[in-house]
Amino acid sequence: MIKRIFKYFLIPTLLFFATTLWVYDGYHKLLTPPDTSVTLTEGQAQAAKNKAKAVSQTDKEREKIQDADMQVLVTARLKRAETMAQAGVGRLAIPSVDLDLPVLNQVTELNLSTGAAMYFPERPLGEGNVVLASHNFSDADVLLHRIKNVTTGTKIYLTDFTTVWIYRVTVNRTIHENQTEVLDQPKDGPAQVTLLRCEGGIGTPYRRVVQGALQKTQLFSTLTAKEQRALGIDEKNAQATNSERKQQSENWMSNQLALSIQQKRPTIWLVGVLLVNLLVLAIQGMSFVRKD
Repeated sequence: MIKRIFKYFLIPTLLFFATTLWVYDGYHKLLTPPDTSVTLTEGQAQAAKNKAKAVSQTDKEREKIQDADMQVLVTARLKRAETMAQAGVGRLAIPSVDLDLPVLNQVTELNLSTGAAMYFPERPLGEGNVVLASHNFSDADVLLHRIKNVTTGTKIYLTDFTTVWIYRVTVNRTIHENQTEVLDQPKDGPAQVTLLRCEGGIGTPYRRVVQGALQKTQLFSTLTAKEQRALGIDEKNAQATNSERKQQSENWMSNQLALSIQQKRPTIWLVGVLLVNLLVLAIQGMSFVRKD
C-alpha cells in the first residue's frame, strides 16, 4: 500500500514543493532591494531635467503622506524606472551596509517608496542640513532599512552626478516623531545629511534617524570605479536596457506576485499554476482509486 501511495503521489508532492519554493523565492525577491542603478549619462540627464522641479513643499503637503503597505511598495517597484526619470536628482550610498538609492526631488508616496526623497527640496545637495526620507516596510530589506546597522564614523556618499559630498556618521538613534529639531538647519559647524525613516510597524510614532557631518567634497570624475559602483552608477551596464536590468534582479514569479498584490487579486498565470498542481493531483488520485 505504501509503495502504491508513493508511486502515485510522488509527482504531485514534488510538484507542490517545487511550486512552494518558486513562490517563496519570488516573494523573497519582492522584499530585497531592486536594481535602481543608472549610467552616468542617464543620471546627469535626470538631474539636469529634475533639479528645476525641486520646489519647496508645505507641512500640509507632507502631512498628506500616509503609512505605506505592501501594495504601495510593489507599485513603486514596478514604476521605479519611470519615477527615477521624472524625479531623480542624485544618488545616496552607504557602502559599509551595501546601500545605494536614487535621490528624488519631492516628498510623495511614490518617491518615498522608491528611494530617498528630499524632505526640503529647496535645500541644495551638499549645503546646510540635507534631509532625505523614505518609507520603511518592517519585513522588507529595502530603501533605508539598513541604516539601523551603521556606526559612528561610517561614510555616507551623496552626489548630483557632478559633485560628491562625503559625510561621516555622527548620530544613529531612535526618536519620537515630535522631535523635529533633527530637521533644522545647523546653526554652526559643518553641513550635514539626515537620513530619516519610520521605526516599527504601521502607525508607529518613532523614527530612525542617522546624521552625518560633511568631511569632504570632490568632483564625481575623481571617484574610483569601485566608488561609482557603490553609488549605483555603473558604466558596465551602459548597454543594458531598463528591461534587461529588471530581469537581472527579478524573476517571472516575483513579477506575477507583484502584479497580484497591486491588483488585489491573483493573475491569470498564478491561477494557472495552481490549477496545474490540482490537475496533476486529481489525475494521480483517480489513477490510484481505479487501480485499487
